[in-house]
Amino acid sequence: MSDELVRSLMQLQEKLHDTLGRKRRKVAIGVHDLDQVVFPIKFAAVPRESVRFVPLDFETELSCGDILREHPKGRDFAHLVPDLCPLITDAENHVLSFPPIINGERTRVTPKTTNLLLDVTGTSESAVSFALNIVACALADRGGEIVSVKVGNELFPKLTPPVLPLPLKEANKLLGANFSQAEAEEFLTRLGYECRNGKVFVPPYRTDVLHAVDLIEDMAIAHGYNEFSPTLPNLSTVGRKQRDSPAHEVLTGLEFNETMTWSLSNPELLAKAGFSDENAVKIINPLTTEYTLVRPALLPGLLQVLKESRSEKMPQKVYELGDVAHPNPARRLALAVTHARISFSEAKSVLDALSRELNLRLELKPADHPAFIPGRCAAVHLGKIAIGFIGEVHPRVLNNYGLEQPVAALEIEI
Repeated sequence: MSDELVRSLMQLQEKLHDTLGRKRRKVAIGVHDLDQVVFPIKFAAVPRESVRFVPLDFETELSCGDILREHPKGRDFAHLVPDLCPLITDAENHVLSFPPIINGERTRVTPKTTNLLLDVTGTSESAVSFALNIVACALADRGGEIVSVKVGNELFPKLTPPVLPLPLKEANKLLGANFSQAEAEEFLTRLGYECRNGKVFVPPYRTDVLHAVDLIEDMAIAHGYNEFSPTLPNLSTVGRKQRDSPAHEVLTGLEFNETMTWSLSNPELLAKAGFSDENAVKIINPLTTEYTLVRPALLPGLLQVLKESRSEKMPQKVYELGDVAHPNPARRLALAVTHARISFSEAKSVLDALSRELNLRLELKPADHPAFIPGRCAAVHLGKIAIGFIGEVHPRVLNNYGLEQPVAALEIEI
């Protein structure tokens, strides 16, 4: 194996951890030097201090508890490990892996490695199987030979391709095309599918193909989007402005960029921005710990957008019009501006423009908010009713998001 292949394999592993594996919450992948492994392999849960081994990139033996405290990967993913630690060991009790944290140094993959062993663990059987298929097929594409391993009473990887009927009629209707069966099959064959007798055999590594519409999308890609002739619909329609249109027009005229952030959140994300989840609408059966409540405010999402845009040029001006629940549902407008000289005055000038163009008599009254700097924050009132807040974001909040430039923001109910 060349250095380039080893690096490429590790990059694929980490990309799958972050995406299909949901940052290792759902899937964790280990790659080992097979020649250092003695079969059979055992997967067991052990007390944190009961087993010691040398983890990857270390020279001394550590217990699982030590790894969670001292190893960089252990600190990053310790929250995924319960009281008992999962370990994969071989017949001689050598530790191959402590999933989803780290492999053992003994089975490190190097350019001298000629045979690989893949271990994939996780909380979803389908996701685990798909991840194994992707890595195995990637190695086979490089000239490797896939050898199955028996786990329980089943052989893995499961490379039998899923079969879907060729959606020719649906494709022509959805795409406005007139493809023949031969043309449709040719398009899919270009993208790695196999077609026989009106059936489509999906490559076992295509985790994204779930429905006939996915096949139709691939037909369109293979045909070429630019090859479709745009046509006007043969019917008349009457348009009208949406209720939010005036606010959009004002803010786009002030050179703001619209964003659309997640409508679900969690207490940690709210606390990061200085908001409480006290009156938030909780989800009874959340599918993930990342989304456990309906967002009570828009500003945390905008700050996350600014965090993801730190490398872009300044100034940055973003806004969002969206629904919140606190606990009653409401429609809100939030905006944030960041650059080196941003101040309360600039945010107020935007609020004044909105007040004027939307014909709202808005007033500011002194108030404090945990997300903003004391003395540089105010409540926004419409008559006697407080409808929002405006101010300069507190340095503590900026630090939570890794923002180096000051930020001024406002959020109001509309």
